[in-house]
Amino acid sequence: MVDAPDATIAFATRDALWRWLGEHGDTHQGAWVRLAKSGSGIASVTFHELLEAGIAFGWSESTRRSSDAGTYLQRFTPRRALRTSSARNLAIAARLEREGRMTEAGRRALGLTRPRARDSVDIKQGGQHGKQGE
Repeated sequence: MVDAPDATIAFATRDALWRWLGEHGDTHQGAWVRLAKSGSGIASVTFHELLEAGIAFGWSESTRRSSDAGTYLQRFTPRRALRTSSARNLAIAARLEREGRMTEAGRRALGLTRPRARDSVDIKQGGQHGKQGE
């Protein structure tokens, strides 16, 4: 696949999209993703699958352009600003986290942090962080 930001790429399955993001998500500048229109009969990920994968890997969908009778193009790039996410996207991120599909890149891009084991122990025991004797 071409790493140019104006490249057009397509994914026939959700697994192919997630595999590509796993391989290129940290280094690629972004691309136009070709999505099939409903009823076109073209094998393609859906917009919602693209949205979910973007949240999981710290990418964002933006501009949509028409392409041809059966497809359209969706701009897909790494997220640039922290916490630029709607309540819907944060709910999706929470579900992906519960399912074990959220990546560290996705957490960083949304300004989320994964609880550390020590934090959960401290919370359960009512403990506080800090030096002894404080």
